[in-house]
Amino acid sequence: MHKDFPRLGRSLIFISVRFVLLTFAVAVILLPRSTCAASPDKEGEAQDIFHEYMSPYCPELLLSDCRSSGAADLRDEIRLALASGVSADSIREQLEHTYGTALRASPRASGWGLIAWLMPALSFAFALLAVGIWIGQQDEQLNRNDCTRPNITREESRTDLLEQLRDELKLDL
Repeated sequence: MHKDFPRLGRSLIFISVRFVLLTFAVAVILLPRSTCAASPDKEGEAQDIFHEYMSPYCPELLLSDCRSSGAADLRDEIRLALASGVSADSIREQLEHTYGTALRASPRASGWGLIAWLMPALSFAFALLAVGIWIGQQDEQLNRNDCTRPNITREESRTDLLEQLRDELKLDL
């Protein structure tokens, strides 16, 4: 059968088959990457939401950590909503409307939630201030004690110690 085709015809067929296979391979490799080029940003937003809310299906676990089928479905719904153009803020509002504000993993930085965010920093600052004041008072007390003590030379302190030692030794005999 190959003998019927001239040599040039066989090479053209071979080249065209290689071209089709190469084009198909490039399309298979590059096409999924081009469709996913915009999705990492949406996936990042989805991951942020998954880490901001507790799972309504697994007590004490974040939505990102819960392995139940209900949580997987909820994560898929959030991804689909983001892919369809729904803003992350409106998804957050919908989650809080559906499941309540207790679903949030951390308090908002407004209203009473602001107090929850500021209390650790204020407590730390107060503790530093209290320790600083205490150290200052201790330093003043040491300085006062140094001023009230008479200036004793080394020789005088040695003679005092020797006298005390002699007195104690006399008592023991």
